[in-house]
Amino acid sequence: MSLTQELTSEIGAKYGNWCGSWGRDVSSAVVDYSGSDLFETVFRAATDRKGHAFLNDSRNPGEWINLGLVPGAPGCTADTSLAVTEEAPGHLFITLLADDGVIYRAQCETVNGTPLTSANIAAACAPGFTAIPGTPV
Repeated sequence: MSLTQELTSEIGAKYGNWCGSWGRDVSSAVVDYSGSDLFETVFRAATDRKGHAFLNDSRNPGEWINLGLVPGAPGCTADTSLAVTEEAPGHLFITLLADDGVIYRAQCETVNGTPLTSANIAAACAPGFTAIPGTPV
């Protein structure tokens, strides 16, 4: 067993399952078109040290949605990126970099008056995350 495998096994036994991600990441996107009903809505994505990715919709303060609820989400996320269109309804594009270097993307519908939640995230982002072919990482 290599030193890395030994350390990973020891850390996993002590703190629970860990993937290759040791750091944290955060990203955000804001609807800045004043003609949109979603004006100033902020979407935030973050990862924890175990490689789980979460999303927050500012219209639902305090709720961080586990992106693992969206089909096809990678099990271990190293990085996040968000982009949003200005329409209402518009689209939120969530990009996740898995620890193995594969990039995944989901397109989610954003609707005025209906914040993204744990209960509606899978439907809003249907069909879910798909790997972007030929990721050069």
